[in-house]
Order: sequence, then C-alpha cells, then structure tokens
Amino acid sequence: MVDRLDEHLAFLRETGRWEARREQDAAQRLQELVGQRAAQATLERARAAGDFEELVRQVAERRLDPYTAAEEIMRNHWGR
Repeated sequence: MVDRLDEHLAFLRETGRWEARREQDAAQRLQELVGQRAAQATLERARAAGDFEELVRQVAERRLDPYTAAEEIMRNHWGR
C-alpha cells in the first residue's frame, strides 16, 4: 500500500500536478484570508459610521432584505 502511494506521489510530481495542486490550495487559502479581512474591515467601517445597527434593525423588521442591506454597506463604504 505504501509503495502505491509513493508511486502515485512520484507521478503527481513528475507531471506537475503536485505543484499545481499546492498552488491551487495556496490561492484558495489566500482568497479566504482576504475575504475574511475585507469583511472585518467593512463591518468595522459600517459600525463606526452607525450604518450597521440601522440596517440590522431594518432587516429584523423585514423592511429590508439582508442582500440589499449587504449591498448598501458595500456601496456606502467601498463605492460599489
């Protein structure tokens, strides 16, 4: 069993698939980290401006859906 795993690993390295997979994993992890930090920064900005609490109230009262509230936060704090 170990021999088969070693053979498979050698195949992946020889064909470049091992490195491609490592790069894919690194890209995914980096994307996750950037997303988390961007979300944190956006929420900090929205809370500091007082937007967040008001939008939470509107969503809770069903005057606004959460998708529209999220778009409003993005537009107000990132110009999108």
